Amino acid sequence: RTTPERVWAAWEVRRILEAMCNSNDGIDVNTVSFNLAIHAMAKLESVKGAVQAEKLLDQMFKKYRSLSPLSSSNLKPNSTSFNTVIKAWAGCAKTLASHKNINEINPSDRADKVLQLMTRLYEEDPVEWEQLRPKTITYNSVLSVLSCCANHDWSSAEKADRLIEMMWNTYEETGELDVQPDNVTYDTVIHALTNTNRYESIVRAHQWLEHMYLSYSKYGEKPLRPGIHTIGWVLRSWSKMSRRHPEGALRAQQLLDFVHDQHQRNRRLVSPDSTCYLLTMAAWLKSKSCSALDRVKFTHDLLTTMESLFQSGKTEVRPTTAHYNIVLNACGLCQRQDIGPEESDRIVALAVRTCQQLRESVHCKADESTYFWILTVVKNLIAEEHRIEYFEELFHACCEEGLVSRFIWHLLQEIMPKGWPGSLIHDKGSGVPSSYGSVPASWKKNSTKK
Repeated sequence: RTTPERVWAAWEVRRILEAMCNSNDGIDVNTVSFNLAIHAMAKLESVKGAVQAEKLLDQMFKKYRSLSPLSSSNLKPNSTSFNTVIKAWAGCAKTLASHKNINEINPSDRADKVLQLMTRLYEEDPVEWEQLRPKTITYNSVLSVLSCCANHDWSSAEKADRLIEMMWNTYEETGELDVQPDNVTYDTVIHALTNTNRYESIVRAHQWLEHMYLSYSKYGEKPLRPGIHTIGWVLRSWSKMSRRHPEGALRAQQLLDFVHDQHQRNRRLVSPDSTCYLLTMAAWLKSKSCSALDRVKFTHDLLTTMESLFQSGKTEVRPTTAHYNIVLNACGLCQRQDIGPEESDRIVALAVRTCQQLRESVHCKADESTYFWILTVVKNLIAEEHRIEYFEELFHACCEEGLVSRFIWHLLQEIMPKGWPGSLIHDKGSGVPSSYGSVPASWKKNSTKK
């Protein structure tokens, strides 16, 4: 985070460098002096800081060119000089992205120009500019800029995609390890592609994740091993996409299965955790391409798998309240008139069983959403003449746990007969609440949705 102190320090370093450049007292400015000033400006993570870092590199380069070969060797721009300027544009892009601000200065174009200059200088004179041969760290800095710009500029994601391809081609042609993509390269490209929220880009991100697995299997190097956060980015993107594209949920399920299979083959690879399962369950819940019954089946199957894995010792897949609530949510989206009495009874039984498992769990507990969705299941799937007994039991449990939220109160008001509170709370000694505002505090003591 840029602070007034950091801004002051950066400009003070800039002032000291200028004083050194103009000094007649025998104080020599050198590569380290310029690099420190460039680094100070890069730390500002702003347009002004990046522009100043670039100007300092230009000043350094001109000063180096103006001196004789013997006297200029200590002032020669090196890879650190160029890489730091690219990182300055990466910091600038990160700040602009967080403020959702598209500036007239395009950070991705500016970073690309610095990379092109490095490449051109090296190709013109590989001996003099041997240090400027772009390496993985340089490409990763450029990719960081592109990733930050991708959410408002799709072409940045496409550039990132082309850049990692070029890195792999260069590595396979030359065998030079210092241009081989690493996990930072993959993470940044995948993040750039998923930032676009476009189906084609997410497909490409999914492909690069699978390529990462294949590369790790081929080369067996730790820097190529996929991390759980990378898997999560792609799953989260498919989960979001499932509302808009019929293949979103299926793609999420395929990725979850792929990651699980890869872990089974090589235990050094990560296995899906509870977040991976939650994102996949959410994808099925939001999917418009499957029926209400399919949503219940797919989400419940995933929950059952989690419970089985957790009981076998896989602590990373411990089901949480959110996992149980997704199943209840899927059940609550079913309608009796659409699925018929027999299926309705089956879904109700499954929902009641799921709710009971959650209430009896020692690892998580029911919340407001739990009761809202189980009550919705009763409302949508149980014949009107049989609802009261279900509501009475659920309402008492909800009160005892202090989870009567405004949403639950309004739901009950909609579907219960007039004067229902009195028939349910006669044994509580609290009086009949006329509105949610007069509900006894003990009934909603833990509710976050008051």
